[in-house]
Amino acid sequence: MNVDMKIVKEIERINFFEKCGHREKLLLNHSYRMIRSLDTIDDESLIYSWDNTCQRSMNDISSYLQDNYEDILNHEWNPLVDDIDRDIMPNINDEIYSKCSGTNFGDRDELVRSIVHNIKQIIMASSMKEYYKSDFFEDLFTIYKAGHIACGWIGSQYYGKFKVY
Repeated sequence: MNVDMKIVKEIERINFFEKCGHREKLLLNHSYRMIRSLDTIDDESLIYSWDNTCQRSMNDISSYLQDNYEDILNHEWNPLVDDIDRDIMPNINDEIYSKCSGTNFGDRDELVRSIVHNIKQIIMASSMKEYYKSDFFEDLFTIYKAGHIACGWIGSQYYGKFKVY
């Protein structure tokens, strides 16, 4: 299994944060609620609720692989993570942190950390799409491509909606 370089190229072209605070229609599999202010993003909620939602969605992928493609999970998951961490994420980290510096995002370490982690999960999910299609991570990617950020989840894991800034 290889890193989905097509999605990496798309991520490299994202104008991060360009539309934050602007209302616009997004075509997502899930519902969403737009928020207009960075002040409504709670760092504690990001750490616990949002990060847990993202992690559960990643766990859905690994559980499915465990049940249906155990060999893929056991032999290709960790090397994929290593490749992404080593070869892809340093440039993406630099890009995101660079765009945050000098903005009110720069003072929000948890928010920026969450964005970086989400991007890594999007790359992983996309690299696994041959085996498991994740509507959650496809929607998350659509939100970032549109110049917004996902900063929360409202409702239950499977019947909730994104909080988008």
